[in-house]
Amino acid sequence: MPFPTAANAMGGPSEVEINGIVIPDDFVGEITPNVAPVLRTSTRQSGTTTRPTNLLDNPEYSFPLYLNSYLDLQYIFPEAYEGGYVVAGTTTCSIPDPVEVIFRGKCSPEGDTVIMPSAYVTFEDNLARNGTDDRGVTVHVYPQPNDQGQVLYGSDDES
Repeated sequence: MPFPTAANAMGGPSEVEINGIVIPDDFVGEITPNVAPVLRTSTRQSGTTTRPTNLLDNPEYSFPLYLNSYLDLQYIFPEAYEGGYVVAGTTTCSIPDPVEVIFRGKCSPEGDTVIMPSAYVTFEDNLARNGTDDRGVTVHVYPQPNDQGQVLYGSDDES
């Protein structure tokens, strides 16, 4: 298949789907991806060479999630909801189950989708609280290796 000859792609807002829960773009801030291959560098008699691998070097997506209420976190983190609170940090040692995460472009959904079939999702309470900023948290998504691949770029018609 030849590379397109016309540049007609549209960027724009993206909605995020975490474990089947769709978060509209109205609640999502700037999405910051960090997906890079593991590089192997070796010093040889002829000089130093660097080669990419098929492995990813600590991939992560993060974005501010603006909330109507901190209780909105219960929809994304139901395992942390108990007694009317979303509980962060406990004395119980555990790792959450990985879930599917999809970033879906709204202006050009055909081929403007990033899918993580298996990812750990967590949040960090690090956004400013003042008289002008909205309530929110930063969500971090860590894709995990699996037989489908860690990060899939394209369309989610097959997911």
